[in-house]
Amino acid sequence: MDWSMSLVFSGDCSEGASCALVYYVRCAGELLHQRQEGDAFLFRENITENADECFSGATVRMEYQGQDHPMTLTWVGEDGEAVATAELHHQHPSTGAGAIPGLGEEVGLLRDLGTVDFGFAGENGTLWIPQSNRGTVLRVDAGTRRVVSEITVGDPSSPSFGIDPSVVAVSGDQVWVTQRADRALGRIDPATNRIVETIPLGVEPYDIEIDGTTLWVTAFEENAVLKVDSRSRTIVTIPDIANPLGIAVGGGAIWVVEHRIGNLARIDPATAAVTDRIPMPIGSTPENLVFLDEYVWVANNFGNSLSRVDTSTNQMTVIELPGRAVSVSAGGGFVWVAVWPSPAAEVDLSKYGIARIDPASNVEVDVFPFPGAMSLIHLDGILWIGDRNDMSGDKVHAIRLEP
Repeated sequence: MDWSMSLVFSGDCSEGASCALVYYVRCAGELLHQRQEGDAFLFRENITENADECFSGATVRMEYQGQDHPMTLTWVGEDGEAVATAELHHQHPSTGAGAIPGLGEEVGLLRDLGTVDFGFAGENGTLWIPQSNRGTVLRVDAGTRRVVSEITVGDPSSPSFGIDPSVVAVSGDQVWVTQRADRALGRIDPATNRIVETIPLGVEPYDIEIDGTTLWVTAFEENAVLKVDSRSRTIVTIPDIANPLGIAVGGGAIWVVEHRIGNLARIDPATAAVTDRIPMPIGSTPENLVFLDEYVWVANNFGNSLSRVDTSTNQMTVIELPGRAVSVSAGGGFVWVAVWPSPAAEVDLSKYGIARIDPASNVEVDVFPFPGAMSLIHLDGILWIGDRNDMSGDKVHAIRLEP
């Protein structure tokens, strides 16, 4: 199997010997150098999270003959038999992903970030990235691909799941962010890069969608959707929405994922009433969604699929994917999905990737290998990809797409 992963040499090992530090995407752990035998290094895998899903403590044999040659990793069980193998190829440390045939070439890389999940937003040459474990939002100049400001907005030590903020939403000069610890929405002034207005909600907001002067907000823990007038600050609560996560506006309706019961709820924006519920595939646990070309596209996380819902008829078409659909975005004429292996314990690096779906055909699915892809957004011909494949911090890659 083919993959790309950084190989970094340092002199921090015992007795001053040079050693390798390899970050392994599946288990978010380290392979720590033990000793060298000829062309091979022996490692002990040190898992720092999700240890129950990995080969914690396994012996790992790495055969390395220079960056111009493939590197082979072999996980060896107690009986001496190979548990899993992977063939890795060198990444240039200044760029990370490099060229991805058929997709594009990396033209920018943001390193050592906080936790980057699904809540990217981008418009008017600016990318907004919530760092959910640091309580901040990064403002990135999409042209120079550099961070121009880091804005403090929340406190991740307080709210549920330790996530604050979760999402940024942008429309014109409106920039709104979830302030989960404060149970509020905050408006960022792009001129000053500061929070200049706060709307108390009384619930922990998860996702936001802007529809003119109306803000639609999901509250996962409270099983509700809120309709917020940003001018009068009046709030209408729509109850009995089962664990809502992603929300989208389009086709004359508001669309909300009911995560744990697997429905897509349709809300009339005028009456704030649920008018229909569309079941997603059984066991799919949908999480987020996007509106494009009169269709709602729903990422079915454990369903290994994408649902396309016709907003005029509520009819659903299911598009199979090679793994879990962890996030979905749209732009540049395509629908984009971050794909992870399924089930979670599977060690197959070839199944981490980015799926590109042509909405015109609905069946043409191209998958490009990409380690740790978590979140996606298209902005001005560049696909920005949140990457969880590094123990030193998340990264965001800027991939200029092929014409």
